[in-house]
Order: sequence, then structure tokens, then C-alpha cells
Amino acid sequence: MATEANIIEAHNWFTGASKRFVFTVDIDNIGGDLEWTLRSKATEETFLLQKTVGDGITITQASGPPCIVELDIADTDTADLEPGTYDHALKDRSNKQVLSFGTAVLQQVATR
Repeated sequence: MATEANIIEAHNWFTGASKRFVFTVDIDNIGGDLEWTLRSKATEETFLLQKTVGDGITITQASGPPCIVELDIADTDTADLEPGTYDHALKDRSNKQVLSFGTAVLQQVATR
């Protein structure tokens, strides 16, 4: 069952800054072919960011429940993105299953 996991303002995700998100998924087992995507809207075919295992995604607990997945986003990943609300999803491509989904608020930090 997919878990809704919204990234809200209180999570302090800013353009041009590194960030780690931890997803806790209520599932027995996950495969090794995970993909996280960020899109301007869930209905858009083109994604703005994509992360896979070994490229930003680490599976810290593959059997559960729960299963735990860490997502690392580098500062360069969001440097060119506009602040705003996006849609994101974490998928297990090997099982063709959505693990987590939701909206993601990317903020602009005030600079001098």
C-alpha cells in the first residue's frame, strides 16, 4: 500500500541546499530497483529530478514492515529549480509498485 508523505514547509527543503528525506514504507519487502521522481504536476510526463539506488537512494531496511529508504538530494539538484509546490513519488520498479507519494514544497532561502 502506498504511503502519502508530503514534504511541507516545516521540513525546511530549500533550493540549492542538500537535504535527506527518510521514507518509512508499510510493506513486507522492497526490491532493489527504486526510483524517486519530482515533477511539476503528477500528470506531467517529464520529471525535474530523478534518483535511483546508488544515485541518491539508499535502502536501509529492505524487509519489514516497515521498510526504510533514505533519499539524498544534492545542493546542485535543486539549484536551478524555482521555489514552489511539486509532486513526488517513490516507486519500486521491480515490483511495479508505488511506495510513497505526495506534494513537495521547495522553498527559497532569503539571501543578502
